[in-house]
Amino acid sequence: MVKLVVRIDDVHERMNWDNFEFFTDFLLSRGMTALLGVVPKCEDPKLIVSTSASGFWPRVESLAMAGFKISQHGFRHLYDSFGRTILLGNSRSEFAGLSCQEQLIRLSSGKRLLEERGFLIDTFMAPGHSFDLNTVHCLKELGFKNITDGYDIWPYSVNGLKFIPQLFSSPHGLSCGVFTTCFHLDRLSLHQIELITHQLDRYEIIPFQEAISITPPAYISQNVSQFITRSLVHGFRDLRSLIRT
Repeated sequence: MVKLVVRIDDVHERMNWDNFEFFTDFLLSRGMTALLGVVPKCEDPKLIVSTSASGFWPRVESLAMAGFKISQHGFRHLYDSFGRTILLGNSRSEFAGLSCQEQLIRLSSGKRLLEERGFLIDTFMAPGHSFDLNTVHCLKELGFKNITDGYDIWPYSVNGLKFIPQLFSSPHGLSCGVFTTCFHLDRLSLHQIELITHQLDRYEIIPFQEAISITPPAYISQNVSQFITRSLVHGFRDLRSLIRT
């Protein structure tokens, strides 16, 4: 059976506050939690859609106390680098292609800003799913334990870091596995968010902390599972792009 972790990307002070409140209120009303990807110092003009919400940080703090997991979603969320990434190949990125020293500065600066707010930060969420081996090395050096990304249907470990796969941007009808489903709330209407809530009611939603404790069945080869998952995801995306054209 599929177990989903709800992942909310692009959480910051000038996001669509009404949508964020509406969706998180729904999750709380159902006894569900989510993984929140908080941008420490958002400077991405595409994400700045409102004035700063005075209740933002108290809201995030209350959600953390309710069991929501706070993760670091990049630093400034600016795609100012270009390099070969682990998941996507050559891609615009906030991290991939930069030296370890440059990445350490960005990662540690973002981590410090969130920790100064009182959050325990051990989980990383890369903007655009774009990061490289230098990023992984730096995250480990800075004490991170988890990365919310990767191709598989089960959590897996690489170089001492736990990867919780991120496959689709909406709940998907796979028959088994443990992975996250990411939501970008800024551009959605309340009606679209309502439709998402109805979809979630059909799945087993689990906390992030439960997901990282799950290991794949012993009879499943990680290499085979990752190859099949990567092929399926890329095939699905290619088909979707073809339909849109």
